Amino acid sequence: MLSPAIFGQGRVVMDGPQYKIGRFILKPNRQLLDGDADVPVGRKALELLSVLAKAEGALVTKDELMAAVWPKTIVEDNALQAQIAALRKALSDDAGLLHTVHGLGYRLEALSLSSSPGPSSSLLPRGQEESVLPATRAEVRRLSPRTWALASVLLVLSALAFTVFVRGQLHRVPTPAREARLSISLPGAENIKSIAVLPFNNFSGDSGQEYFSDGMTEEITAAIAKIPNLAVVGRTSAFQFKGKSPDLRTVGKILNAAYLLEGSVRKIDARVRVTAQLIRADTGAHLWTENYDRDLADVFAVQEDIARAIATALQEPLGLKGGENLVSNRTSDTAAYEDYLRAVALAYNNGDIKQSIALLESVEARDPEYAPAWAFLAIVYPDVDELVGFDKAKLSPVEKLRADYRSAMARTETAARNALRLDPNNALAYAALGDLENLRAHWATADDDFAKALALDPSDPLILDKYGNLLQANGRLKQALKVHTRMRQAEPLVADYYSTAATTILFNGDAKRAIALAEQTPAAFAQGSQFHSFLALDYAGDGQYQKAAETIGSIRPDQVLYPASDIKTAAEIIRAAPAKSASASLSYLSPLAWVYIFAGEPKRFMDVLDYQGTAVGLAFPQTEEIWIPALAGARKTERFKQLVRSWGLVDYWRARGWPDLCRPVGADDFACR
Repeated sequence: MLSPAIFGQGRVVMDGPQYKIGRFILKPNRQLLDGDADVPVGRKALELLSVLAKAEGALVTKDELMAAVWPKTIVEDNALQAQIAALRKALSDDAGLLHTVHGLGYRLEALSLSSSPGPSSSLLPRGQEESVLPATRAEVRRLSPRTWALASVLLVLSALAFTVFVRGQLHRVPTPAREARLSISLPGAENIKSIAVLPFNNFSGDSGQEYFSDGMTEEITAAIAKIPNLAVVGRTSAFQFKGKSPDLRTVGKILNAAYLLEGSVRKIDARVRVTAQLIRADTGAHLWTENYDRDLADVFAVQEDIARAIATALQEPLGLKGGENLVSNRTSDTAAYEDYLRAVALAYNNGDIKQSIALLESVEARDPEYAPAWAFLAIVYPDVDELVGFDKAKLSPVEKLRADYRSAMARTETAARNALRLDPNNALAYAALGDLENLRAHWATADDDFAKALALDPSDPLILDKYGNLLQANGRLKQALKVHTRMRQAEPLVADYYSTAATTILFNGDAKRAIALAEQTPAAFAQGSQFHSFLALDYAGDGQYQKAAETIGSIRPDQVLYPASDIKTAAEIIRAAPAKSASASLSYLSPLAWVYIFAGEPKRFMDVLDYQGTAVGLAFPQTEEIWIPALAGARKTERFKQLVRSWGLVDYWRARGWPDLCRPVGADDFACR
């Protein structure tokens, strides 16, 4: 990470030397002078200039610039390009002060006026970046992770350690020990502190009150996550230590958290007693502790007080505007609030989505103005397959799936829009809408909804997961990999994210590393049909067809998506690959249709996708699989072009930018590789 001299409170601060840039002088207060005249430059452009100047002629990558100037926020390349253009205009850049290193980043001719000139730290000769880049980039990709990290230090004198770490993770085969040490810090200032809120103990003497202590933990976690310079470990990873008493220093290392918050909750009737203590993970030293003995109606004030006390103890500003609070999900109906906590516990702890929905709907019937319940409904509605008002026995599998799908979409949209009507700053509601529009293939609208969600909460792993899926479906594979990497860093102990991240790695062309990551998933968590389908796909991508067949064979059959006949047929097809599958056929609902790709029959795979998207009217559960490396040849065919046009992807690409593997050809055509 860059030194504290460069960053403070998530923005660039130049408190060191001034820099000479051609005839210009950049002052420590980020004032740019041309002689004695002040050069008008926007704030973001000046922040970029400050980072580039600090490197004193070394290459600064696009990722490092984005992490520095837009900390904890995902932005598109065009935002960076716009600010670079503003800098070139301000610098009257006819002397070539600002160099573009194509595909990597930028280099600025700058010299610190308080230090003597030294040799250039760039690995590329000045003035030769454009001419040597293609070969140089190929060589860089072959560097070992350790060499790459060292090269980055040489390239940028004050390199972003987080970016180097992530790049190292993406270029080495992970091991279980290394995965346990994944950093949860997001790109940003060096002074960002990591904290994990461990499950508060239930001291009520009643196991039935467990939902309340868990709920308090989650609510306090959410409040602390709003403090700008704190990176909070995800709820699911922290809850892996529920009911256990491990050494806190060990917990800190596993979660890569510098600080731990632990406590207890005692609820008796309408009284609540909460004890909380902040601990430094590496030493076990207690930095702050407090007891709160309040009425149940004051529980929101307790959560607010604890979060503010943490900020004070860690000397971090709250980042709030006048009148704002860290805890916004308040209600005067304490019974409704308790039911809301029960519903969240049912979904998270028991996986009982149906009962969670029923309880949340009762909360909204009693308190229809409670935004958090609406937002949580929007998140869980797509996960239930219960039809309302239908006799399921009279429906075919296709009709049932279509009806379930449409019912869930309608209920999701209603819940999300109700949440936003009541709380326009509810990030989960925007994420639910983004996911919904992704399922509808309304790609641009989904983009916009996720942009709003991430602007409000850029580190929520659930939002990152859904956004990464959208990017992957649209072909923005490199960006999807970055987002899913951040997702796993925020939740280092969530097993479901292993297969998601592994498949993203596969689509980026590295089957062996995808398998290495997926195989780390603990056996206890690797039981789902989707997990086995993804792992089989990873094996097939590496040509391990026998393992792929065995993995498919371990899928648990169901009546709609994974009937036993499809599982048997898919295993036979992939076992015989790359030979063609003869007359063997899968149902047109099968998520295993990707096996056709490896059997040399990509057209049959695309026929299945076409059927699912048009005849059935489903979401596109396999859209991302059109980017499997093995489908490369088929992506050049008219059948492929027809398919992606029918989904509206081509219009979307023309409006929002082309994916990694495709480019426009003339006014009306395009080509993919």
